[in-house]
Amino acid sequence: MKSELRPRLYYPIPEVDQWLRSVVSGHFRYFGVPMNTPALHIFRFQTGRLWQRAQFQLTTMLVLLVLEAPLTAVITGTTCCARQLRPATAG
Repeated sequence: MKSELRPRLYYPIPEVDQWLRSVVSGHFRYFGVPMNTPALHIFRFQTGRLWQRAQFQLTTMLVLLVLEAPLTAVITGTTCCARQLRPATAG
C-alpha cells in the first residue's frame, strides 16, 4: 500500500481520494467475512494514517522549499529578484 501511494502524492487530491476509496472498498469486499471486522477497521485506519502522513510530509517539504530561498537570501545578504529601482546618481 505504501509503495502504491507514494507515486500518487503528486496527483490531484480528488483522484487519490477516489483511488483510496476503491482500494479500501475492494479490500472490504474481499476480506469482509464474519469475525474479520477488527482487521478491516485496522486496515482502513492504517490506510488513512498513511495518506495523512504522506500529505504532511509533502506539505512540510513544500513549505521548506518556499521558505528556504528567502532565508538563504537573508543569510547571504542577496535577494533572488534584486533590481535597481532608481538610476544611480553621480555624487
